[in-house]
Amino acid sequence: MAKTYNSDRYAIQFTHDAIARRPLEARIISRIVNVLGEAGDPVVKVWDSEEESPVSSVGDVVHLAYNLDELWLYTQSGAVIFLVMGQDWDILTDYSVSLEDTLTPVSEWIGKNM
Repeated sequence: MAKTYNSDRYAIQFTHDAIARRPLEARIISRIVNVLGEAGDPVVKVWDSEEESPVSSVGDVVHLAYNLDELWLYTQSGAVIFLVMGQDWDILTDYSVSLEDTLTPVSEWIGKNM
């Protein structure tokens, strides 16, 4: 009997393995998404320069991030965060000026732990 291919299971395993190899980026992304949600301006979509994907959780964002090289997080207010994967501590590349105060705890945590 032929083996069946479960793409969802494969995608989950791929993301799990990628996070195991580079856990720091998942921690930083989680901090970014959580801080924005706590501030009342949650991440609502991810853009990869070709298509948008709606997101509603940290897990959604992390899964997409580990399948991309570059991504833009869009918040409910329309603010943008640009992330470049594979950069470890330098993953947080750029963001809207309106997010400066909100993202300060993330930037401080990165600076303290680098």
